[in-house]
Amino acid sequence: MKNRVILVAISCLFLFTACQDVSSSSNKEESVEALQLKELSGREKEYANIGNDYIAVYEVGEIPEEIATLEMIVHAYENGKRVDDYENSVFALGLVEQEDEELAEIVVGMTEQSSEEDKTTYRLELTQLFERHHEDSGEMNRTSSISNILLPFEMNHAVSSVQSNVPIVVGETSWLLVQHSGSSSVHDVNRENNLEKLISEEERVIAIGVRWTDKETAEMAMDEVNSVAWKRGNKTNQSMVK
Repeated sequence: MKNRVILVAISCLFLFTACQDVSSSSNKEESVEALQLKELSGREKEYANIGNDYIAVYEVGEIPEEIATLEMIVHAYENGKRVDDYENSVFALGLVEQEDEELAEIVVGMTEQSSEEDKTTYRLELTQLFERHHEDSGEMNRTSSISNILLPFEMNHAVSSVQSNVPIVVGETSWLLVQHSGSSSVHDVNRENNLEKLISEEERVIAIGVRWTDKETAEMAMDEVNSVAWKRGNKTNQSMVK
């Protein structure tokens, strides 16, 4: 990626987040059922030129109790048409809150890697940071998942943006990080039809987000297995009919 906007190195983020004080309850109340882009400390900003190409750190407000899984969602568009092969999620990460902790932050990272000609490969990372409620403790526990994706176009001179205040809705996707190839200006892709407008105006668009679901990861895996089996069976039946 020619024009990279590096917000913070993820490895250093974990180091300094673990040392910070637990966020006050008043801040939580302001972000009920929403993700809010975190204002990074001066020390964290010192590491802006290290690590992933793009990082978005979000503080998590109150989330619906039925949410069990976070799915990493990627949509890629070229000339207004969806061109990626990710029918469902790239990967799913179970929400594993314990009795003495709650989900406090999520981190979404994207790094461009070397790839085939006219294609773009990214390493995507989704991390959950859980706040422990022990007395006088500001410790954080974390779970992460990483995956590589291949998109069928080259993404040069991209304009990148992260969303500042994002809704959390069961069954919906919270778009967090967006790249596009031109100069359109869309400040909130989660509002109304802003993402659709961006897709129609730009030659290439990549939207990355988190979908909140009430299904456990094991149930989702079984649904995927059944879906693949159904598609194969349907394809075989169609061949037999011909």
